[in-house]
Amino acid sequence: MKEKLFTKNFTLLVLGQVSSLFGNYILRLALSMYVLELTGSAAVFAGLLSAATIPTILRILLLAALSRFFVMGVTLVGLPFLVRTVLGDARYYGAAESVLAVAVIAGSMAAGVLAGKIQKGGLSAMLAAVGLCIVPAGLAFLLPAGTGVRYAVLVAAFCGMQIAISMFSIYAVSMIQQGTPEYMIGKVMAYTSAITMCAQPAGQMVYGFLFDGCKEAVWLVLIPTGVIVCGIGVAIRTVNLKEA
Repeated sequence: MKEKLFTKNFTLLVLGQVSSLFGNYILRLALSMYVLELTGSAAVFAGLLSAATIPTILRILLLAALSRFFVMGVTLVGLPFLVRTVLGDARYYGAAESVLAVAVIAGSMAAGVLAGKIQKGGLSAMLAAVGLCIVPAGLAFLLPAGTGVRYAVLVAAFCGMQIAISMFSIYAVSMIQQGTPEYMIGKVMAYTSAITMCAQPAGQMVYGFLFDGCKEAVWLVLIPTGVIVCGIGVAIRTVNLKEA
């Protein structure tokens, strides 16, 4: 027997989301018109509209900085260290880098194909997906497995990370540009580049020390990192749903 889609609870959920979105739109419209009527100033009106976009932009900036810190730290430090030092064979590193380059291209192409289909919570979902990809890489070093198996799992996990992070980067930049007033785009994008560029070397330094300290148990670095990144993505997605 097929279950009905429009059950009572599902209908109430849909109606609640609709009423929430409608209320947010009415509040934004009424507040904007009130300010314009009260001040008669286009500058103040524009300032109000700009201020309304700040929380969204800051959230995306936070996600971008976190992704650079965790993902680039794990990828740029972790992959060569794990292949060369832990697995003990540098011959496979070149092949791994080549496959990762293909994954970056695949992620960029996927972002283009799926353009317009990713919803508001898509960025947090992509970050959560990155975390989910890191966890198997850690499990490969926690559970008993041969070098070949660990290498295959490692490359597959890092490819998944690269696809997700490539899509994330493209959508993050696009959302920041769409949500930023035209006269502020230059400054906001400059701040975005500066923040993400600072987060990347910080992540590399932190993970360099972490991998050195856990050389005999690298899963202690990979699994907690995957859980943390996934948790951040889920938490921010939950906040987005509550605000909707």
